[in-house]
Amino acid sequence: MAAPHVAGVAALMKSAKADLTHVEFLNYLNAGELTQDLGSEGRDDLFGYGLIDAQKSVLKVQQDLGPQILSSNNSLFFNVSESDLNFIISAGGVSSENELGDISAAVFDVIKDDGRSWLSLNQTAGLGSYTATVDRSDLLEGSYEGRIVISSSLEGIADLIITVQLQVGNPELSANAGIQYVVINDADAIADDEGIFPTIAGSSALIASDGEYNYQIFGLKKGRYNVATGSDLDFDNIICDAGESCGQYPTLNQPKFVTITEEDRHLNVNMSVNYLNYLNSNSSTMSQGSTVHPIGFAAYKKPSSPLKLKSK
Repeated sequence: MAAPHVAGVAALMKSAKADLTHVEFLNYLNAGELTQDLGSEGRDDLFGYGLIDAQKSVLKVQQDLGPQILSSNNSLFFNVSESDLNFIISAGGVSSENELGDISAAVFDVIKDDGRSWLSLNQTAGLGSYTATVDRSDLLEGSYEGRIVISSSLEGIADLIITVQLQVGNPELSANAGIQYVVINDADAIADDEGIFPTIAGSSALIASDGEYNYQIFGLKKGRYNVATGSDLDFDNIICDAGESCGQYPTLNQPKFVTITEEDRHLNVNMSVNYLNYLNSNSSTMSQGSTVHPIGFAAYKKPSSPLKLKSK
C-alpha cells in the first residue's frame, strides 16, 4: 500500500517543481531527503528508505528552487452567489521569511466605469491569510476577469499572480434550474469505468425558492467529502449527465472537499448550479452512444438509500 502514497507525494513535488525528473526524485530518496528514517540508520531491508514525508518532500524541492512566494490558491472563482474568498500567502525556499523582503499585494484590471474597483483585499502587505471581496454593484450581467499580484521588494524574486474570475447574474431574475438533488461522496471515492462516482448520502428532490435551494443532511461520520448538485432529467438515478444541470462545492471549476471533525460537525455548504455545454470537449471524435462529461468532472450516482434528510 506504500506505492499510492509515494505516487501522491511525487505529484505534490511535481506541482512545486514541474521539471522534476525521476533521477532527481531517486537522488532525494537515496539521500534521505523525502522520508523519516525508521529502524536501522539509512536504508534497511525491513523499512526500506523509511516513512515517506509529504511536507519534507515538498519543502525540499521548494528550497532547491530558491526563494519564492507561494499561495494556497493560484486562481479565485466567484460564482454568482459568492462575495468573499480566502487565500494564504507563504514563503518557500527560504530558512527565514525575512529572506523574501517586504511583501506587497495589489489588484489589477478590476476598475468599474465609475473608477471604483470591483475587487478589494483586506490587507495589502505581508504574508499570511488574505480575504478577497468583490463588489457587484453597477456591474452588468456577465463574466469579469482580474489579477492579484503579490510582489517582493527584493530583485530576483518573481511576482506571484493570482487570476480572479467573477460572475455577475441578473438581480431581476429569479434563478430556477428545475428539480435538483444534492449528493455526497467520500473524497477518496474512485469513479467506475463509466466515470460515475457512487455516493453515500443525498437529498430528496429540491425545488427552488427565490432562486435558492435549501437542504440539510444529517448522519455523516467524521471524514472528508465532496458535495455536488445536479438534475436527473432522464430519471436514471445519475446527476450531471449530458443536458442536465451540474454544480460542485465551492465551484465546478475549482472543487474542494469539506471536512467534518469533532469540532466542526455542522457545515454550511453553498454552491451554484448551471446547465453546461457538453460539446466543448478536447476529443475530436466520439463513439456512438458515448457520454461526454466536462473535463475533470464525472457524473454522480444518487444513493438508493440516502441518510436522513430534512429540507428547510
